Amino acid sequence: MEFKLWSELNVEAKGELKPNLGLRSWNKLSAEEKTRIWTHTVY
Repeated sequence: MEFKLWSELNVEAKGELKPNLGLRSWNKLSAEEKTRIWTHTVY
């Protein structure tokens, strides 16, 4: 008997295990979003 991983049995498993949180690269952020991030960054 061969043991199959959950990700092999369920197509949506990879999305559960490695969710896309809507993260974008720094270059794709607008100037307003970058300013907001810098405002909340603690040095």
